[in-house]
Amino acid sequence: MKENNCDINSNILAVIRVWISVSLLFILFVFYFKNIYDIGDGTGYGYLFSFFAGILVLWLLTPANYKMITVNKPIIAIVGFLFYISLRFVLDQQDTTGLFAFMFSTTSGVFFGYILGIFLAYLFLSIVENAYQFPCSKKYINTAVLIYFVLITVFIVVLFDHQYANKVSWFSINENPVNYQRPGILLFLLAIQNATLLIVIKLLSPEKKNRLINLLFFISTLVMIVLGQLIGSNFFFLAGIVLLFVVFWYLSLTNSSVKHLIKKEIKLSSLFTGWIGSEIYKIIGVIFLVSILLFVAAVELSIIDFQQLRITGKETYIPSLNVRMNILKEVFVAHFGYAPLFGDMFVHEIMNTRYIHSLLRILPSIGITGALFFGFVIFLVYRDIKVCSQMTFRVSLNYQIFRLVMVTYILLGALLMAGFSWIPLWFIIGLFSISIFKRSAKLRC
Repeated sequence: MKENNCDINSNILAVIRVWISVSLLFILFVFYFKNIYDIGDGTGYGYLFSFFAGILVLWLLTPANYKMITVNKPIIAIVGFLFYISLRFVLDQQDTTGLFAFMFSTTSGVFFGYILGIFLAYLFLSIVENAYQFPCSKKYINTAVLIYFVLITVFIVVLFDHQYANKVSWFSINENPVNYQRPGILLFLLAIQNATLLIVIKLLSPEKKNRLINLLFFISTLVMIVLGQLIGSNFFFLAGIVLLFVVFWYLSLTNSSVKHLIKKEIKLSSLFTGWIGSEIYKIIGVIFLVSILLFVAAVELSIIDFQQLRITGKETYIPSLNVRMNILKEVFVAHFGYAPLFGDMFVHEIMNTRYIHSLLRILPSIGITGALFFGFVIFLVYRDIKVCSQMTFRVSLNYQIFRLVMVTYILLGALLMAGFSWIPLWFIIGLFSISIFKRSAKLRC
């Protein structure tokens, strides 16, 4: 009788943890919402602190046998690197001014991005472990996630309506876009959070179609992409479009992975060879073809006036990328030559030039030694993905593919658009530096 009571209590606690987990995702969304609604200085920090406090409550309610994330080599190396660049920030500036913002601000804080990513990873880990340890909780997970996406979609539409009411002559809320960096970054973090949740649900219940959840995800993300352009964020406009295609490709990939051996390692070269590579080439072809057709249709039918968009302006290409490439060509050699071995994080100020908007900025900023340290960190993350892919469970393999794609996605994005201290970079590295699907006898395909 005691055993039955124990099982009932355990199942009730599992259901409570499920609702807490999804509620915390929504609380974090409210923080994003507040900052995108009231563009400018940061706001809504009470929601952010509530999210972190809720993670602590979730941890306390979690059974001891799966309440901890293993502190693996990538985590140790990443934290070491973040402390290293924070120290370099002080030494190169010879002052602590701006150090807290560099480490913890919600616009450019490297530790903020990484910690938020790690905490989300733990939250998703809790959802996964609940589903496997207490199978009865799966139906509640699907219900909670459906409610989450309904609310997200409604609030995103409200947010778009609010900002569209402020639209000026161009498709922008400002003649000269300002203060778009924070909302653009937060839109990206939200999109990654939602995409990961969608994938987790797909992997936990591969037999369920979850068509309504999928539809709500695509609708909310599309509205967010248009909203990103409205507030002036070219970064999120492009990154959101690519993310949609990545998720679309990944969902089809998980269906086709059953045709292939699952004991084969997943590594970086897998993105260019074999069945994964061929699937990627297919989606690239689809993206290219769809983009050309949409562009031609929009111009011929006058559906969209591209000159109304900030990303193109009066051009028919993407001038912001062109500007970034020009800066890179003009100053990279001079910046790198200033201190090639150890670099200087303020070399652009010393030389009175613009700073490089690319991950390549790592070389002039922290030199060859710092770049090697960063390369070692990324190597460990990729190696962890490779090791975890050797598990013999289909869901584990599929999640390692997702980790591989997302880490590569953000590295390529940083190479084109930002530097090594970019929040989205450390957010994704935090979220995907561990596997939330563990090697466990309880895991089943």
